[in-house]
Amino acid sequence: MREQLEKIWQESLPTHQEAFSGAYTFFQLLREINLQVNLLSRKLSPEDVFVDHILDCALGLPYFEKSQKIMDFGCGGGLPGMILAISYPDKEFVLLDKSPKKVHYLKIMKKKLGLENVKVQHEPTGIKEWDPDTITSRAVGNMSRVSHLIETFLPLEGRTFYFYKARRESIEEECQNLPSSCKYNLHSLPYPEGLKERNLVELRY
Repeated sequence: MREQLEKIWQESLPTHQEAFSGAYTFFQLLREINLQVNLLSRKLSPEDVFVDHILDCALGLPYFEKSQKIMDFGCGGGLPGMILAISYPDKEFVLLDKSPKKVHYLKIMKKKLGLENVKVQHEPTGIKEWDPDTITSRAVGNMSRVSHLIETFLPLEGRTFYFYKARRESIEEECQNLPSSCKYNLHSLPYPEGLKERNLVELRY
């Protein structure tokens, strides 16, 4: 299975070949821990888990190259934060999730992966002082609602937001409800041919 998944990775991410090994180790840990706590659907095949979750997050990697401090809001099973941190060991990450149970297991994965550039927490304590330049989020709902939640502990101005989203039509509907001062760009993610549509929405307040 590893060879097949590595081929998919190589074809989709030719500029991030070196990150596959760490991403694959995270994929194995995620599947193992998912048997103890529900982080992902258990109905998915191993290949679907890798493509729909691991590769899905990794396809956004090029857009984070200029970021230095990245917060993953509502990180759930560590996606996309863990994949970004594995791929960019020189950048700092905070993974934030309201579930203490998920945070507990993410800390176990962090230790096993040896990720010194990651902090995992379930409260936003210290986030404002840490002052992230980039915020990302995946599968946590409406962008306007998420932005309002973040604004309760961190000013939005001057930061870049990257939301992993699906169909362009539904994204454009969401964007109509954003403040007029918020600028957005849609970036189509290069999914393997024949698979679903995915986009990365870039917001700047």
